[in-house]
Amino acid sequence: ALRRDGEGWRLRTREGWTRAERVVLALPADAAAELLHPLAPEMADICRRIPYAPLAVVSTLLDGEAMDRPLPGYGALHPSGEGALTLGHLTVSNIYPHVCPAGTRLVTSFIGGRRHPESLESSDAALLNGLNAELEKLFGMRGKPLAQYLARWPQALPQGTGLQRRLRGAAAPWSGRGLHLCANWLDGASLPDCLGKGRRLAKQLAARASGFA
Repeated sequence: ALRRDGEGWRLRTREGWTRAERVVLALPADAAAELLHPLAPEMADICRRIPYAPLAVVSTLLDGEAMDRPLPGYGALHPSGEGALTLGHLTVSNIYPHVCPAGTRLVTSFIGGRRHPESLESSDAALLNGLNAELEKLFGMRGKPLAQYLARWPQALPQGTGLQRRLRGAAAPWSGRGLHLCANWLDGASLPDCLGKGRRLAKQLAARASGFA
């Protein structure tokens, strides 16, 4: 729970109530809506309505020689015209060689998203069978993967709509009272965007606390 307390804030966690001069909400939109509802029902209503796209994310560990045509670089996305099951792949072992054993290759594949949310209605076995058939066809995968792990994220990707503009307008007065939103459903969903805006807000708050802003 979050409550206004004079010029500051009271925040309730599992450990009880604590007081803060400023609060940054970096939560999923529905969780932020719960905290905001008693304070700002309009903001809470907009947060609840922000749509998310689901994703199934599959990590596939392969022998390093098990692909005839491996993706170079970071990976690639499939244009919709290809009719692929997957949205795209990251060649994780190219980006972070230290994360998998020597002589192996790690590929992360993405299924579903806004274009094909119905894909997540399939069973794990059906998704893995379809993915492996696609890896064989497109990249020449041979044999069975050494290991595969599938994770389902029902609310994976927040979608940009006109709601974000309304929410930024509704949130602006609250920043002057010490309540800030810093989340991927408001602007900039990518990891670099989230890191960047988090650092910018942290610098702004530190400058205010030290009396320089």
